[in-house]
Amino acid sequence: MARGKKSKRNKKRARRHRESARWSLDRVVERTTRDFDLGSENWRDQLIRFACGPRFATKSLERYVDAHQSRLGPRWAALFLAFEEEMLRQSERAERIYEEALCTYPPCAWVEATMGDVCLLILGRLHRARRHYQAAVALEPELANAHYELGLVYHALGLFERAAGEFKTAAQLAGGREDEREVAARASFNLGSYQWNLGECAISKQLIRKALEYMPDYPEAQASLDAIKARGM
Repeated sequence: MARGKKSKRNKKRARRHRESARWSLDRVVERTTRDFDLGSENWRDQLIRFACGPRFATKSLERYVDAHQSRLGPRWAALFLAFEEEMLRQSERAERIYEEALCTYPPCAWVEATMGDVCLLILGRLHRARRHYQAAVALEPELANAHYELGLVYHALGLFERAAGEFKTAAQLAGGREDEREVAARASFNLGSYQWNLGECAISKQLIRKALEYMPDYPEAQASLDAIKARGM
């Protein structure tokens, strides 16, 4: 039985090795260029069309492309879209696309924020995720989701005051954007939890109510508010 399991593991290892050997950036670019119909004339419009993100982030990406258009092009657009696809698939190949190609282009807030997601959600590297999110908000200070994710990283590292600062910024930025109300809600709830732990019950209650205004269907926030009310606060 043990030999059978070992044999299966070896076969899986060999299959991953073959797949890795077949994978290359040139093949990624070729496939993505074909799939998204990217050309020298239309790559910018196709990129903006297929980039999935909040309206503000998409506008930020447009500004980046327009500012660096002479240094970008169809290959960069193919790499960007492949990078996004691999992130959505929770694939470690996203890191390879960044390390072997995207990081050689002018720094992009969207790319840095996505690489932060790769490090946080796929690779489990908190300190590296922090660096990428910090780079993202330095490049684009009004990128609400990057502030929120940076707050999560700070919280995981035990830097609670810094986390609260990022949640506050995220809530302020996202609160006025219709398509980012979930970010505003989650940031407000996390900030309310932080205030509760400080003993600031009234402020905590106010923030949790705000979270429910942004996102009424938020069970965790509703449960917390009900618990506060049950205590007569």
